[in-house]
Amino acid sequence: MSAILSSLLPASNMLTIASFAGNQCTQNEEPERTVRLPFLDGLRALGIILTMQFHSQGQISRLCSARGGWWGIEIFFVLSGFLITSVLFDEQRLTQTISLRNFYIRRAIRLLPALAAYLAVILIVNPFGSPSPAIAVLIAMFYWSDFDVAFGLGHLANSGLNITWSLAIEEKYYAVWPLMAKHLRAWLPIFSLSAIISCIAWRGFLLLHGATWVRMFALDTHLDGIMLGSLMAALLYRQRARQLLTRILAHTKLLVPLFALMLLLVRTIAHPESLAQCSQKLLFFCVMVPSMQLIFAALIVSLYLTGDSPLKRFLSCRWLTWIGEISYSLYLWHAFAFLIIAKRVSGPSAEIAGWCLAFGLACLSYYAIEMPCSRLRKFFHTSGGTVHDVNFGPVPGLAPPGCQ
Repeated sequence: MSAILSSLLPASNMLTIASFAGNQCTQNEEPERTVRLPFLDGLRALGIILTMQFHSQGQISRLCSARGGWWGIEIFFVLSGFLITSVLFDEQRLTQTISLRNFYIRRAIRLLPALAAYLAVILIVNPFGSPSPAIAVLIAMFYWSDFDVAFGLGHLANSGLNITWSLAIEEKYYAVWPLMAKHLRAWLPIFSLSAIISCIAWRGFLLLHGATWVRMFALDTHLDGIMLGSLMAALLYRQRARQLLTRILAHTKLLVPLFALMLLLVRTIAHPESLAQCSQKLLFFCVMVPSMQLIFAALIVSLYLTGDSPLKRFLSCRWLTWIGEISYSLYLWHAFAFLIIAKRVSGPSAEIAGWCLAFGLACLSYYAIEMPCSRLRKFFHTSGGTVHDVNFGPVPGLAPPGCQ
């Protein structure tokens, strides 16, 4: 316990390449570049597939994941916190600073073009029959969807933009977290842990005072997943903490049980809308949700710390990583595609057609909008890495994943 607590407190043993290699990079030396980890795209693919299964509501999807497919969003939250924090820390490790300007520009280039295209279609076509599509688009555009959904304001009703609640939470995280990573890096682990505990306690307080399950989907009540991912990444940059995590999670035999447990819980734990009693809601949001997030985080860190394994090869296979690459466009367009097909086709064929249309629209968005815009991001990289790349520096006795 003392080892865990000491690893959370500010210390001077932040991980760097030089601290383990025994030398410092000079101005004439090119710093080590980050390593592409394709299995993270595979996890992102599983997240979007589960999310689409939940929203599809078809017979095939219900057979695959029952009503637990909504857990895919939690995978995105934990993974996002892990990746963003690792990229920020890696940039600081290589350049001794974090360029806030470059970070915000990269995020804008990454997220806004595809979102703008989707919002334009919703505004013009209004396929869901929203009474005020312009207001709904403005709320989504400025990333306030989470509060509109959580407080039941109704501006996003029948707009097809309810799904942007998760994007709104992540965008607020992007706005604040780089500032803290740059100026308060030493305190980030203890701050992340405090935020996780506070968020869970706040959920419990609200539920005890009559809050509905929908209230749990705003920034103040749903920040713990992304903070847990951030905490795991921050700990991997501390020598003591990383050595501790290595002893606990760097075991190939642990991967399959963790993955199987994740799929089992996804298959069996249904959506909270079916919960009626306060005790059930407390158990769900204050015990089950944090437990699932912890399993996701443990799986991510275990995959990173272990060497080659059948699960890592499966998650790194090309078709899964491709789905992970287009997952943002899939998330934006899948509900639109399902609705368009449902209005014209019925039966099992409607579900298949809906998935096909979703992938078609996502490909159009990815290859026509995301990829051309992504070429601009290379002008704003200061560390040579992206949110797909991670490098925490080597640990004694453990080769980095790219070398295994």
